[in-house]
Amino acid sequence: MPTPMTLPFFEHPDAAVVKSIYHSLGREGHQLLIVGGAVRDWIRGEPPKDLDLVTTATPDELERIFPKTVPVGKVFGVMIVVEGEKSFEVATLRTEGRYLDGRHPEKVVWGTIDQDVHRRDFTINSIYYDPFKGVVYDLVGGLADLKDGILRTVGEPRRRFDEDHLRVLRAYRFRAQTGFTFDHQLKGALKESLPLLADVTGERKREELSRLFAAPHRGQVIEEMVNEGVFKILLPQVDLDFKAYREWQSEQTVRMIGLFRWLTVLYRETGKSAVQTFGELLKLSRDEKKALDEALIFWQQPGILEQLSLAELTLKLWSPHFRTGLEQYLHEFAPTPEIQTKVDEARRLKNRWGARTPPPWMSAKDFPELTGAALGERLKNEYHEQIVSEAANREEFLKWKTKAPAK
Repeated sequence: MPTPMTLPFFEHPDAAVVKSIYHSLGREGHQLLIVGGAVRDWIRGEPPKDLDLVTTATPDELERIFPKTVPVGKVFGVMIVVEGEKSFEVATLRTEGRYLDGRHPEKVVWGTIDQDVHRRDFTINSIYYDPFKGVVYDLVGGLADLKDGILRTVGEPRRRFDEDHLRVLRAYRFRAQTGFTFDHQLKGALKESLPLLADVTGERKREELSRLFAAPHRGQVIEEMVNEGVFKILLPQVDLDFKAYREWQSEQTVRMIGLFRWLTVLYRETGKSAVQTFGELLKLSRDEKKALDEALIFWQQPGILEQLSLAELTLKLWSPHFRTGLEQYLHEFAPTPEIQTKVDEARRLKNRWGARTPPPWMSAKDFPELTGAALGERLKNEYHEQIVSEAANREEFLKWKTKAPAK
């Protein structure tokens, strides 16, 4: 039985496009609903990021109704519908057969809301919403669980976890996101199902961990995960330093978010090898590994901000990875007035030069008497002087050099 409810769908930037898809399907006798995180977040008074759309239309019917579609997962009932410059993933309501690999069902059969809901993970993510009729369909008690702050699976939790092993990690992530309490059945099933995480791919682990480490209630949940041995299964080769994390959490605000920034706290005392191991386990890209490596430089080289000259610090600010580590470091440790002044001046100089490092104005032709290492050292010093100068071109720089001491 549908429940009348008005949610702020029309405030969403994609509302007009969804309305077009809705009416195109409606003219053909089909229903389009929003389900999942968006409905959950609207009910909780939070703005959703993505809209998950489901329909009674089959993939073949979607291809017939819409001029442009992409069969991204047609065999599983998932299509991309392109409307103008926007594209939306639209899934057909369905039931699913057995899961043979801990991720994909062996078969799907097109169905109804009553059937589709029983393949979903948690009750709070299983509320369907028709924004144009102003009703929600709650068949598994999701509204009550949202009100009571309970995280519960749809049906028997062990079965849900056996179907998709990532759901074990998702349970912790949703708890960190909402602050909800696990119901008794779910809590017991989680402990029994932890070994399933060993089979989850690195890419899927990375995505869930990134969201978990950015969640507002992450502190308590991460401590629970450490105590329950979750990280020993997720990342068996990395020794998690939770003491450093707990000290950081107790002393700092929760403004700093993001997996990479948290890892500078969680793993910094294990050094560079832990970052490399972590990158391999989670299948991080080369850029992501470099970001972690450079973010740790402040703990691997204590006193680096004191050691760097103003020019050297300014040049390093063009590296986004260095900036990530610097932001984390300054937030965690209150810098001395001298260091803060130095950082502020380096930021000003970097902004003055623009998005890219400037080309050097001095070359070997300016120092014909020098060769080899002596020439290289002179050119480096000249470039550093250029970086901290206020000159706009070579001519101004040469004049500036006669008035300002080298820095």
